[in-house]
Formats: sequence, structure tokens, C-alpha cells
Amino acid sequence: MNARTYQAGQRYWSPHVAQERKKLERRGFTPSQIDAEISRYATAISRILHSQK
Repeated sequence: MNARTYQAGQRYWSPHVAQERKKLERRGFTPSQIDAEISRYATAISRILHSQK
């Protein structure tokens, strides 16, 4: 993702997160649990991307 433009990153990230949300829904997570999981996931990805700069 680091090599992508912002727009290309968004085109990847948005459907990816939607897919992850669906997986968590199927596993029985509540909406608030899903939001928390996605937030932690996004934070982890952001840390990785920024540590590579």
C-alpha cells in the first residue's frame, strides 16, 4: 500500500474493510465490536506504513 497513490489506496482499502466487516458479522460480532476491531486494524496498518518511511 505504501507505493500506491492516496486514491489507489482508498480504492483498495474501502472494499477490503467492507469484506472484513462482513467476516466479523458472520462470526457474530456486534456492530460496536466490529468498529473497535476495524479501528485497531487500521491503527496497526497505519503504524506499519509510517514506520517504513
